[in-house]
Amino acid sequence: MRLKPGIAVATYLTMLLACLNWQSVHSGELSKPSGKVLLTITGNIENTNAPASVELDIEMLEQLENTSFVTRTPWTEGPTKFTGVRINHLLEFVGAKSSHFRANAIDKYWNDLTDMDFDKIPAIVAYKINDKYMRVRDLGPLWLIFPFDDFPETDNEKHKTASVWQLIEITVH
Repeated sequence: MRLKPGIAVATYLTMLLACLNWQSVHSGELSKPSGKVLLTITGNIENTNAPASVELDIEMLEQLENTSFVTRTPWTEGPTKFTGVRINHLLEFVGAKSSHFRANAIDKYWNDLTDMDFDKIPAIVAYKINDKYMRVRDLGPLWLIFPFDDFPETDNEKHKTASVWQLIEITVH
C-alpha cells in the first residue's frame, strides 16, 4: 500500500518531532524552572538543569504525563482524589540510574524507598488534592502518595511511612 504524499510528510514530521522531544529529555540538559522551585532531585541522575540536580516548578511537573486516582488515607477524610506525576516517570525524566531514593520533607522527615516496584504500584508525586493545588498547610505543595484502595498490598506501615507529604527533595541512590 502506498501513502499519499501529504500523509507521508505528516508521518515523517510526527516521527521527527517525537525524536527531537526524546532527545531533549534524554540529552542531559533540561529546561530551567521559571517559577518557584517545588522539587529538587539530586544524586545518581543523568539529566540536570542546575548544578548536579534537577529543579522543578509546578509548570514543569504539569507538563509531564500526569495521573489521578481516588483513595482513602489515614490523613484525609473519606475518598480523596490525588493528581500528579507517577514516580517512575519522574525518575525516568531525570535519567535516574536507580529506583531507590530518599524522599525528604520540609520538616526534615525523610524515608528511604527501596524494594518497591513503581512500575506495578503507581505511586505519584501529587500536586493536587481534590482538583486543587496543595498548600503547605494542606500537606503540600507535593505529596508522595500510594493508591491504597486500588492496591491493598500497599495498605501497610511500610507504604504509609513512605507517603512523604510536604515533599521538597528526592535523592536517588
